[in-house]
Amino acid sequence: SPSKLQSSSPNFVANAFSIKPHHLRPRHHPSQLTMSATTANAEDKPTHKIRAGFVGCGTIASSIATSLAKPAHQTHLAQNSLALSSIHVTRRSESKSKALKENFPDVVTVCETAEEVVRNSDLVFLCVLPQHVEGVLGELKEKGVWRKGEHTLVSLVSTSKVD
Repeated sequence: SPSKLQSSSPNFVANAFSIKPHHLRPRHHPSQLTMSATTANAEDKPTHKIRAGFVGCGTIASSIATSLAKPAHQTHLAQNSLALSSIHVTRRSESKSKALKENFPDVVTVCETAEEVVRNSDLVFLCVLPQHVEGVLGELKEKGVWRKGEHTLVSLVSTSKVD
C-alpha cells in the first residue's frame, strides 16, 4: 500500500500513485499512453482520475502537492494509466495553501475543513501533528465522511521521538 513506501525514495510520490488494485492496472505497455489521454483505446481500461486531498498543509504537504501539480509529474502518471483530476487542501497553513492555489489555480482548491477535503478526494494525505490525529480521524468517521472502500489514506504523521 502507499503508506508502506519509503519516503527516502526520490520517486515516493510517483510510486504512491503507481500502486493500484489489479482492476485499475493497465493491460497495455505504458509507452502506448500519452500525457493528454483521458481514456485508453477501446479494448483497454480508461485512465484512472485521481482526486488528491491534503488534511493539513504544512511544508511536507505543500511540497508533495506541488510535485503532483507540476506538468512533469503528469507524464509519469500517464505512463501508469493515471491522471490527476484535482488537489484539495485545508487552509492550514494559510500561506502555503494560498501559494498552492496561486501557483496551480486550475488544480488546487483550498477547503475550510478536513471534511470538505475528504468529500472531494479519493487519495487522502494526512499531514497533521500527532496530537491532532485522533480528533481529525474521529470527526471524519463520526460524520460518515470516511468511506473505507473509496478512500486511500497516506499518513505522513510522525510517531517517532528523537531524544
